[in-house]
Amino acid sequence: MVGLCLAAWAGANGLDNDPILAVGDDGTLYINTSSRVVVNGIDIIEQLQQVRATQQRYEANFDIIFRSDPGSAWVPPSQRVITIEANGARAVTAVDLDGDGYCDVLSASSGDAKIAWSRNLGNGTFASQSVITREALGAMSVFAVDIDGDDHIDVVSASSTDHKVAWYRNFGNGTFSGQKVITQAATNAKAVYAADLDGDGDMDVLSASAASPSVAWYRNNGSGDFGTPLGIMPSSIDIACVVAVDINGDTFPDVLVLSAETGMLAWFANQGDASFGPQSTIAQSGNYGYALHGDGTFSSGILLSNALDTVRGVSAADLDNDGHVDVLSASYSDDKIAWYRNDGMWGYFARYL
Repeated sequence: MVGLCLAAWAGANGLDNDPILAVGDDGTLYINTSSRVVVNGIDIIEQLQQVRATQQRYEANFDIIFRSDPGSAWVPPSQRVITIEANGARAVTAVDLDGDGYCDVLSASSGDAKIAWSRNLGNGTFASQSVITREALGAMSVFAVDIDGDDHIDVVSASSTDHKVAWYRNFGNGTFSGQKVITQAATNAKAVYAADLDGDGDMDVLSASAASPSVAWYRNNGSGDFGTPLGIMPSSIDIACVVAVDINGDTFPDVLVLSAETGMLAWFANQGDASFGPQSTIAQSGNYGYALHGDGTFSSGILLSNALDTVRGVSAADLDNDGHVDVLSASYSDDKIAWYRNDGMWGYFARYL
């Protein structure tokens, strides 16, 4: 009866497809039309088509990122090799070294004692490697920052075999000075970073090493001359990574460290007077990430990866100027510096790397 009434209503309203609406004995509503179905001003057919298109797009993205079985790992995008001449690649970062507006690639490789860079040609391709120095014996870490205040991005390195922390002046066109040694007393130096730690407006240098002090900093007098090491972490724990960032929200860059021996993650509060507080431990071990609450406290561990092998350095920057942050890697066993293009779908670099 209901179906007959709906059919009669449809005919009365000038809709001559037969039937337009019908209700089955089980209560199912059947709609037979090749045009529009509008309910309360909403085009139902259009909405369903949009939902299906979105579902198909997500399914395609899901197939890109994951294998078919639910327990499998993320499938990375294709690798684009920049060079295979980084013997024992240890570290990589991206920065505009020649002032042309494109992020170039800077690397440290221990097997050839080399700090080098590759010019970004502007279309996601790179020139052959340009060597800055071959005097960083056991090169482990590299950082890019304006050390001498001339508005050109200089380079800082840490090398373990010669126990050196050094920097290289950028003359502004992608050419560099010889090695300028900051210290040769950073035993088995593993990492280097730069930040204004004393609030005087120029970039000081941080280093991490295997001997006491494991973490030290060097005051920049403003022209690229540095003072003697000032210890932050007095113990001889082997520190693999050091970073300066304001952890407790007091505007002073604190020091965050990661131990190579134990996986311990800890930080030291910058007191604002060029001194640092005692060690505050975030975690004792594990490949985890921690969300900073903004007051010096952290969330519980969030697993990042348990499948890292010989990748020694990673960094991120928009290498092809498409508005998406791409990823760089330095891998030790195959001497390779490579990058992975982010196509923007799902933002999965930021999510999964």
